[in-house]
Amino acid sequence: MNVAICKIQLNKERERNEQLEKKLSKYRKKNTAKTSEIELLKEEIAHLNSIINDNKKNEKDLKDSNEELINSQRIKITQDLIKNNEAEKAQKIQELREKRFEIWNRSNGQDLEQDFRRTCSKYSSDIYADEQAYQDYTNAYRQKTSLYTIDNDLNRTNLIIYDTENDSREVRIVDTHESLDLGTCIAQLPNGNLFCFGKDSPIISGTTLIIDENYRARELPSGTHCYSSSAIYFNNSVYCFGGINNKGSITLSERFDLNKNRWTKLKSLPQADHGCKSVMFNGNIVISGYNKHLLRYSIGKNTFAKIPYDFKEFKQKILLSAERLYLIECQNGSIYESELSSDTAWRPIGDSIINSFHQIYVSYNKGGINIALIYSVVISYFKFNLEGKILTKLDEIHR
Repeated sequence: MNVAICKIQLNKERERNEQLEKKLSKYRKKNTAKTSEIELLKEEIAHLNSIINDNKKNEKDLKDSNEELINSQRIKITQDLIKNNEAEKAQKIQELREKRFEIWNRSNGQDLEQDFRRTCSKYSSDIYADEQAYQDYTNAYRQKTSLYTIDNDLNRTNLIIYDTENDSREVRIVDTHESLDLGTCIAQLPNGNLFCFGKDSPIISGTTLIIDENYRARELPSGTHCYSSSAIYFNNSVYCFGGINNKGSITLSERFDLNKNRWTKLKSLPQADHGCKSVMFNGNIVISGYNKHLLRYSIGKNTFAKIPYDFKEFKQKILLSAERLYLIECQNGSIYESELSSDTAWRPIGDSIINSFHQIYVSYNKGGINIALIYSVVISYFKFNLEGKILTKLDEIHR
């Protein structure tokens, strides 16, 4: 009896377990379906998020593109305004210069430089970095009419001084640790001192020094080892371009800060050159050499631009800056002039009588520009008359 009861109860338990297994299986199937549904929902959400992010990125790109377009339009408008403004200023200065020249003629040659500078200072101060820099630059070339050349003799530095007004010459021995030579370039400073850079004998060197009015030398930190560069003063700095080292012509472009007493490298010349000459013109430095194109260097932007006029290649070129820009080609070349408002419109005005040079120095006086050149063993002196635009030889000596 007891055994039968136990069997019955066991069967009931089995049936109950089977029912529970069925319910559990059914529940598992439902749970699996819900899990799959959740995964699908997650994938859909991820896809939607991706679409949203893409839309945000496209929106940002569109906004940036619009801003870039707006900025480019603003820049173009600003550049057009500046260009028109500069052209108007240049035209005004040209009119003032012509008026000054007319008054100068009527006054029998009375020098009205100061009156002229005061009259057009509000225009020139925009073209140059500032009015003081403009005056420093102008004074550096108006203070003296003497011409300086440097020569070395028995390892000593000779400073040869030619007074163009009195037609007299003297030689001063300058005590320098390293003797300067034909490869040295010279720039006159506003205080009358001479900034000297580079040499080629007995070795190529970047020797840099200042010769004061008492003919004493003060050594400065050396620059790049080279010679036959150009040097020009502007706004408490001397800018040097081009030159030669032991491998040939170089793309030197450096600035010596007279306040900080150190060299700073600038953007290199687009093409190697040597035997260079540089002048200030319309707030930029214009550079010539043996290449057929002149270069315009922007001081503020530290950039170069070729002046689109083909001069004779492989001929040295002498640049002179007065009320106009003048260029003298050496070795049976021509003389050109360019108007104040442009350095790209050149016209020939005569023939050159100058050969090549190793060293050049220029001084300005009333009515003319004086030039001293050393080539090999010969020192030649020339004068360029601004009124008649005639180049004449003043003197020549053999060292």
